[in-house]
Amino acid sequence: MKRIAVIGAGGFVGARFVEFGTLSGEWEIVPIIRSFKSAARLARFGRCWRRADAADTRQLCGEITGCDAVVNLALGDFDSMASTAVSVWEACAAAGVPLLIHLSSGEVFGRAEDPALNDDSPPLAGHWMEYARGKAAAELALRSRFDDASVSCIILRPGLIWGPRSPWVAGPAGQLVAGNAFLLGGGKGICNLIYLDNLMHSILGVVESARPASGCYNVGDDETVTWADYYHALAAQIGVDFSTVHQLSASKYRAGLGDRLDGLRSTQLGKQLKQSLSKAAKQRIKRALHLLRGTEPASGPVPSGQPQVTRGDWHLQNTQHKLPIAKFAAAFGPRNRYTFEAAMNLTGHWLRFAGYGNRWAPAEIASSAQAKS
Repeated sequence: MKRIAVIGAGGFVGARFVEFGTLSGEWEIVPIIRSFKSAARLARFGRCWRRADAADTRQLCGEITGCDAVVNLALGDFDSMASTAVSVWEACAAAGVPLLIHLSSGEVFGRAEDPALNDDSPPLAGHWMEYARGKAAAELALRSRFDDASVSCIILRPGLIWGPRSPWVAGPAGQLVAGNAFLLGGGKGICNLIYLDNLMHSILGVVESARPASGCYNVGDDETVTWADYYHALAAQIGVDFSTVHQLSASKYRAGLGDRLDGLRSTQLGKQLKQSLSKAAKQRIKRALHLLRGTEPASGPVPSGQPQVTRGDWHLQNTQHKLPIAKFAAAFGPRNRYTFEAAMNLTGHWLRFAGYGNRWAPAEIASSAQAKS
């Protein structure tokens, strides 16, 4: 039984990996969290977790010694993603862990406008999104260590990770129920998706393989799905009339005041200012930003009425191409166990359980509505 350490085990993907691996009985999972609050999602497995800061090489080394692989899902501050990734690699080398699987993101390629884009293409330079810049910097830092054979480093780039409990499911479903869901340009843009459990199988496929050479791999669902396809399927699962989805122009996005303030907040000066503010002041500023965007804070009521398009929405819904995934399948074999239809039906069960749409509608009703549409 191989022992796999999971850094960032308290997050959405990490908690599912712990659950998936532990319940299978085929792996010994070592969850690693940075703070005690991250243990909540893991509590039903007992005190299985270990506490370590991914940015502290020596501390992390002590917790991963004896492991066969490390899966790095750590997020943290966007500015420190690269240094943290290097710290994890160095901890693996010091602890004698032969395999590091680092989760990057397909977002490092932006809207994937170049049809010749492949797994080995460099990340987009100067991405407007701070998260994407951080992920790109971490990739480049790890790529510089590919020639060091002491650790096999596999960088996986998933697209939008969807499925039960995913924000890429709950968010659109909430919009559909509230009547402010929208599609840009008829929803023809590509929705680069990977179902959560397809990602689990992909990660474990790397662990199961003979020690692979370091490299970058895109991972995603097999089907090419447009945003219209995605919203249409979600609407069918929760009994929402797809015709209520607002159809908007996909013309060039113009950043509003809220976006510019977000950009200021991501600068070093903005971060220093944030650290100096009281909790009450931060809450007032947060509410003011939501008012500028025309939305309510996430903890408030679901907004209704006209849709509010953010720069992130415009960016994602205008994605031009599906990221190629053939390289991963060639190296590790086909690992996707769920088709889009099967995954959507499972996701629909969760959505109805969670209270979106008709909570008690059986799956057959949703599937029938999807087929008729």
